[in-house]
Amino acid sequence: MNKVKVFDAYYKNKAGIWYFVPEDFSLFIKNEPVSGFGSIKYPEGSVYVGEIFFDGKDFKKQGIGQQDFTYSELGHLDENINEKIYKFIGKFDYKKNDWIYGNGVLYYRDKNGLPSHFVKGFFRDLSKMKEYEGEFDYSTLLDGYAKEMEFDYDSRKVVFCREYTKIENKRYKLLLLGDSYIEFWNYEQYAGENIFEHCFDLSKVRTLGVGGAINEDFVQYLNQVNPKFKTEKALINLGFNDLHSGEDIDSILHHLDEVIGLVKSKFDAKKIIICAVVHSPNFDNRYQDEEKLNHLIYEYSQRKGYEFLNLNEKIKNSRIHCFAEDKVHLNEHGYESVSYTHLTLPTKLEV
Repeated sequence: MNKVKVFDAYYKNKAGIWYFVPEDFSLFIKNEPVSGFGSIKYPEGSVYVGEIFFDGKDFKKQGIGQQDFTYSELGHLDENINEKIYKFIGKFDYKKNDWIYGNGVLYYRDKNGLPSHFVKGFFRDLSKMKEYEGEFDYSTLLDGYAKEMEFDYDSRKVVFCREYTKIENKRYKLLLLGDSYIEFWNYEQYAGENIFEHCFDLSKVRTLGVGGAINEDFVQYLNQVNPKFKTEKALINLGFNDLHSGEDIDSILHHLDEVIGLVKSKFDAKKIIICAVVHSPNFDNRYQDEEKLNHLIYEYSQRKGYEFLNLNEKIKNSRIHCFAEDKVHLNEHGYESVSYTHLTLPTKLEV
């Protein structure tokens, strides 16, 4: 019988690894790589249960599992459909993007907690990238769900639309556009006291962040909106998810150029600031790939006359650990340490 290691985070209901059942306990106690089964809770409240790979230091999702969003910030009521994201069941691959990657089913429940709809497909994070690969067995659906409850719904696009509608029709000093590093700055679970609205004057600075987004997502989103505001400067933080989902670098740079073109034309941005991909501890094995991409983004910025902002040194030199329990996203200290547009947090900012 396999032995179970239960961690303090489980007893305290905190973010982190809850328990792990290694296939070979003798390897685990020697801090050697081993596969197994376990559970991890994340800062925004979701809980993963499924196959896990321990690399000798960290616990990574690899294989089949399920992530429950019942008590997660990501499981809020979507007013567009009056439903909530409930659970994803399918494939996870830390080598690609440290989260959902592959075939699976994303389940929704109505505001009363009853089964409502589901989306099947090939997912990257909570976004359906393409159709389900192979034949799907509808008999494997969770209890309460049936084939006729299937629908096609892009939750990431909904996040974009929600955030876009929050921005008033006026001219701003700065727009921060990008992936989860931008979106999660608005969540106290990650940013703590350094939550965006506490640090910035929202009459001058706004965010447009979508967790899990890649450059191509924003090309699609921005092409479909009618411009309603303008900004003097725009900071772009994209590329991490592109690289870690397997997109080649030439394609990433092509789509980045498209995003910037749309930001300039739609929002009249006169100055562009491009962020380097941040080296997160959970992706040490992709350091060289990230450095190559950052170098090419730097060269691109130089050719185009854009500003290149590399936050890695700022984070590296911080005396306090800057990453959340997932070792991918920034925590309260991370948001305090980084200095977007060379401004000091956490005071209200003049841009």
